[in-house]
Amino acid sequence: MSQGERSPYEAGITPMLMDVGPALENDLQALGGLVSGESVFFARVVVPMGVAFDLYKKEGPQAALDVMRRVQSEDWRKAGVEWLERRAKRRAVAMDSGVGYV
Repeated sequence: MSQGERSPYEAGITPMLMDVGPALENDLQALGGLVSGESVFFARVVVPMGVAFDLYKKEGPQAALDVMRRVQSEDWRKAGVEWLERRAKRRAVAMDSGVGYV
């Protein structure tokens, strides 16, 4: 990072407050100290990405995009949004072909 450039993890975006659910909670517990809030990266990048993935599985890519767009690391956010957009396009093609998605 060049001098004068702000860290994306300290960008001043309000962290997301959410219930991560029991499945993600179990996964998070396996990460040890990161779960306790010791990691800004974890709180501002990993948790929102996990929630977005859970929404993707339950409700589809459009529901997950709103959460993914709040990931505070530009590179991780870009990768996640692009991944979800590709899934949304594939889902639309499949639905046009008669495949039933949620």
